[in-house]
Amino acid sequence: MNAMAVCETNYETCGANGQSESSDSVSDSSGSESLDNAEIPHQSSVMAIVRERLRTAHGLEHTESDHFIWSTESEVYEEELPLAKRRSCKLPLRFVISSLIIIAVLASSCTMYAYLMLQWSRAHGETINLFRDSFQEQGRRLELQILDSSRLAYDKLLLNIEWSVWWYIIQPPSQAAQSMFTFLKTVHLNPGWNEWTDLLAEAARTQLRDQWEENTGEPGEHALQQVIRDRLQGFAYSLVITYCTGLFAGASITLDGNKSYTFKTRPPMLPGLPGANLSLSVFSQEGSESHLERTLEFQPTSRPYYLVQKQLFEKGASQQQSSSDAWTGVFNYTIPWKPMTSECGYAKSLPIPFCNGLSEGVGSACDGFCGAIASHVSLETMKEALQVQWQRIHDYLASPLYNYELLASKSSVFTLIQKSNAAPKQEGFLLAASNDPEQGCNFRYANDSPLHIVSSAARALHRRMGGSWNAELLHSRFMMNFSMAEIELGRSVPCLSLTKDCFDAATLQIKLDDDLHWLVVLVLPADAFTLTAASQQSAWEGEIEERATQVSHDVTTINRISVVLLTVSALFGLTAGWCISAFAGYPLNKLQAYMQKLSRLDLDGISGLRSRSLTKLSSLREVSELQLGFVNLAQSVETFSRFVPETVVRRILHGDKKATRIHVRKRTVTIMFSDIRGFTTISEMLSQTDLLTLLYMYLSEMTQIVEKHGGVVSEILGDGLLVLWNTPDDLPDHAVAACAAAVAQQKALTKLNESFAELGLPSISIRIGLHTGDVLAGNIGSCKKMKYGCMGDPVNLASRLEGLAKYYGVGTLCSDATRAKLPPHFLCRKLDLVKVKGKEEAVWVYELIHETPTPWLQQKVQLYEAGLRAYHDRGFVPAAQKLATLLAQEPQDKAAAQLLDRAHEAQRLIPFPAEWSPVMEMTEK
Repeated sequence: MNAMAVCETNYETCGANGQSESSDSVSDSSGSESLDNAEIPHQSSVMAIVRERLRTAHGLEHTESDHFIWSTESEVYEEELPLAKRRSCKLPLRFVISSLIIIAVLASSCTMYAYLMLQWSRAHGETINLFRDSFQEQGRRLELQILDSSRLAYDKLLLNIEWSVWWYIIQPPSQAAQSMFTFLKTVHLNPGWNEWTDLLAEAARTQLRDQWEENTGEPGEHALQQVIRDRLQGFAYSLVITYCTGLFAGASITLDGNKSYTFKTRPPMLPGLPGANLSLSVFSQEGSESHLERTLEFQPTSRPYYLVQKQLFEKGASQQQSSSDAWTGVFNYTIPWKPMTSECGYAKSLPIPFCNGLSEGVGSACDGFCGAIASHVSLETMKEALQVQWQRIHDYLASPLYNYELLASKSSVFTLIQKSNAAPKQEGFLLAASNDPEQGCNFRYANDSPLHIVSSAARALHRRMGGSWNAELLHSRFMMNFSMAEIELGRSVPCLSLTKDCFDAATLQIKLDDDLHWLVVLVLPADAFTLTAASQQSAWEGEIEERATQVSHDVTTINRISVVLLTVSALFGLTAGWCISAFAGYPLNKLQAYMQKLSRLDLDGISGLRSRSLTKLSSLREVSELQLGFVNLAQSVETFSRFVPETVVRRILHGDKKATRIHVRKRTVTIMFSDIRGFTTISEMLSQTDLLTLLYMYLSEMTQIVEKHGGVVSEILGDGLLVLWNTPDDLPDHAVAACAAAVAQQKALTKLNESFAELGLPSISIRIGLHTGDVLAGNIGSCKKMKYGCMGDPVNLASRLEGLAKYYGVGTLCSDATRAKLPPHFLCRKLDLVKVKGKEEAVWVYELIHETPTPWLQQKVQLYEAGLRAYHDRGFVPAAQKLATLLAQEPQDKAAAQLLDRAHEAQRLIPFPAEWSPVMEMTEK
């Protein structure tokens, strides 16, 4: 049965199974219906009045009430003098034994000490010298081995990076531009703007599509290229042709290859205006269909790749030779199909070999220069290539060969512009870094990078090269190390030792052409390749350990000689002391320590308590029986503490008379009632074993939660719990603790239901009622039986609130008295003004929401409370409108649905009764 079924009678009396109330705790609050302060002159005389009433009761002897009822706080009982005060001055057994042993061995200890210290000093000096010599030799060998290992590893990694940059970054745009150059040399273009630009745009799109399919095909396709390129998916981003007249055509492809675009411009009316803005048309290509996406103004002859080729032409370069190719510097360009988006990148350019297809006289108008071919690659592509290489280095170091965990914050692969004749100010610009999280164009020098590892390595290299990126040492592979602390101080000096502050930097120069050089920098911690050296070091440590063992053996020999001297001089004392301590002294002292722990109720510190026997029994029969008797006593106390609050048990053990007699005090407490929804149905569908398993798991979890939040489980009501806060012990903010426990219980159901599902048990949900008020708490009962509990109307109200949770369809309900003590971070919804059965006074009830607050959840609370206010103000139409709005989003909100029904019913009351009240009067418990 559920908690309501078990507790169908009045809950004015309840038990507790937790901690005992503090002896000096007196509640100053008032208002309990069970205690009338007008009839009680002083709170401390409550028990005196009760005892006096019992004296006049028929059939009860005065001696019974006098003996079992504690009357006042000041009542004093005559007690025997405690044993601790009556015992005379006695010497402990262990002290006597120890004194005899010390006297016996004192003379021999002096002789042994002198001999031992002399031999130890000699052995210690030899050991120190041995360790010093061994570690010096070890350090020299380790440095040489690390140097050789690091150089070989860095050469291998730089070779992989060089191949990656070539196949992933440099080769794709070069191949695309060269293919278009060959196409323009071999294909004659007839005049005609539409046919001509369509042909060029389609040729560019075909080249880009073929390149993308070649580099991203399935295994087996283009197998040779994939083996050579190590399956890196590099491809050109776009391919364009710009004539001196401003005529522009080209194509581009998205990174995923799903879409391609073509674009072209209409030339100006007069060939003498090549620098004018033109109208660029952008077409999306899906299969064989072409769709116009947008048009925008565009000035193709101002692009860097066009200007580079024009400068080469002016210097005498031939337009018919592919050797007139050139790379641009890094520049910002607009993505044609995303006019509001720009990217940073670079381009490979070639001249247009012939001016065929242009109108007559145009070539002379452009001074013989036809135009330029260009293929773009985004800097994001370069960053992807560096990230791939960094990940391979990470995996390589994580292999069993090195077993090194490489961190992105402590390493990097980055590229910068080493030389740029076309844009000298870009020398030292950071192109890309493997650990750079930023997107888009961020033009900055490598020395100023926000990535600490990148800027530190760049500054170290720059200072080591005398402030020049074009130093002779950087024209080939170069390797150095640096200290991060020294860089922060403005110095670039080599590390003196392998510390966490030391890093290696290796460089690789990549020549794109005579005018543009890149510098790839690999930065790793200096100790990344030290596993082999560490293995050798372990071997050397083994040799040192072997020598140390020999020294230890010598010390052991000295100790044995000292022990022999001690044994001969103190044989009788040791024998007598050992016998007494082993047979009597030790187990008695152990038992004494256990008794002290038992008095503190420190049951976990008593060994053998769970196994019903001590770890080792004494050989003396009387002592062993005493040990077994103590274990039985401790187990009885431990079992007793499961039924009675531990503080009450502890006070009984300490001899507190109030803990053993009828005694109550007025206290302000927070009470929780909880039970499982639909438990009767669940119990009917489960076997007894499954039902017991479900209840055990549920009650164990809920009990652990409430005790963690300072609550005391007063009673287990079948499938429910009665929990008290602020009694027996004082607990500040007990209402807050109780509500926090309720929230934790509701949240714990998710994980608990997952465990039930694994066992084939049904899921459960619970209802919780919370109320704060004044009760009489303490020992309640008769002269034969008693228990620690509480009584008063607040207990009854808390039980009714738990039942109301079912009516309103919520998980947790609390009263206005509890809600008033909560801080703002608790999210509560004012549900209703309710008059529960058995009470004349209506109380406000609140739903304690355990879900994480969200904007919608807060809006839901506001909508409901606005509807509730309107209902209480007799504004039934606005109340219905707000509640309908809420139910449209939360149709399962039972409280809102019931309040909406009540609003509709009130609207239908004609004539409207003057005595109408918004209070919800409950006729059932």
